[in-house]
Amino acid sequence: MTNTSSPAVGDSIGARLRAARERAGLSSLQAAAKLHLEPRMIEALEAGEFPELGAPVYVRGHLRRYAELLGTPAGELLDAYAAQIAASAPPDPAKLVHATPVRAPRQLAGPVVGVIVAGTVIAGIWLALKGLPTATLPDAVPPSAESKPVPDAPPATAAPGAAVPAGPAEAPAPSAMETPASKPVGTVRLRLAIRGDSWVEVYDARGKRLYFDLARAPGTLSVAGPAPLRVLLGYADGVAVEADGRTIEVPGSVRSGRSAHFVIAADGVLSRAP
Repeated sequence: MTNTSSPAVGDSIGARLRAARERAGLSSLQAAAKLHLEPRMIEALEAGEFPELGAPVYVRGHLRRYAELLGTPAGELLDAYAAQIAASAPPDPAKLVHATPVRAPRQLAGPVVGVIVAGTVIAGIWLALKGLPTATLPDAVPPSAESKPVPDAPPATAAPGAAVPAGPAEAPAPSAMETPASKPVGTVRLRLAIRGDSWVEVYDARGKRLYFDLARAPGTLSVAGPAPLRVLLGYADGVAVEADGRTIEVPGSVRSGRSAHFVIAADGVLSRAP
């Protein structure tokens, strides 16, 4: 695995975890089994290769669980990891100073303007001396004889018994068009039956954290939020999943070793998390 994290901070965190594991008399395989993680994840934690573990929210969860297992203060490790993230964050573009280019003053075309003005004055004097022919307007066209108004024709009298055509029917007033109401975001009620200790993370469609902790067996965990829900199970075989009262199997396509990462849509369909 390629280490893309900060060497100084990452190695410090990993070295402390490795030393604490050795003091506890555990091998990396034993630690992975107790945390229901793959051995490569323990190796990544102790090597400081945190990008291999996914998003920072997952890294913090693994650091906290590993520290609790080894009896090491988790707060110090999490503070060191937060400092590493802050040091590697890209600079804020809004704080960058942008230089405004200075435009060179435009030079006035003095000679050209002078020639144009002089030519206009000379032309005006020449036309005044010569005299321009006066343009005559065409005679106004005499108004045509007033047309006498044609008297209105007398209204036709309907023959007795003849049906009088009805006037145009008034168009019915258009009915108000109903604007379809926006469909509310569906809510999924998730129930997890904990049969074996497992790390559990649940987030709703807005990214709000609904659960983020180690779930102890035996027990149940119930959360609800707008769909889709994003779920991470550290030990998928130890957790039974129900959505809106319907049991959902966790297929192998969403698993990675013992863990599982998936999303549940509003209709209860489970799919692999992006």
